[in-house]
Amino acid sequence: MTSWLHLILFEIGVLGATSLQAAIGLVGGNYVAHGGSAIIAAEVVRTNIIPPLSTDPTSVFYDMPPVAEALFIGLAVLGMLLGIINYLTAKSGPMQSGK
Repeated sequence: MTSWLHLILFEIGVLGATSLQAAIGLVGGNYVAHGGSAIIAAEVVRTNIIPPLSTDPTSVFYDMPPVAEALFIGLAVLGMLLGIINYLTAKSGPMQSGK
C-alpha cells in the first residue's frame, strides 16, 4: 500500500510542479516575446495562471502560482519520504524462507 501511495504522491507532485512551471514560462514568456516588460509579465502570470484568492497584497494567497508550486513540491517530497520509509521497513523486515 505504501508503495502505491509513494508512487501516486510523487508523480502528482512532480507532474503538477513541472506543468505549473511550464504554464508560468509560457504565459510570461509569451508576454515578453510580444514586447512586454518582465515586471508586467510577473503581474500577467499572477493574474492569468491561477487567479488570486485574496485582494490583500500582504497575504500569501495574493500570488497563487508560487503557493501552488510549493504545494506540488511538498507533495513530491512527501511521496519521496514515504518511499524511503517503505524501502527501509522492507529492507529491515524479517527474512522469510521460500517454502
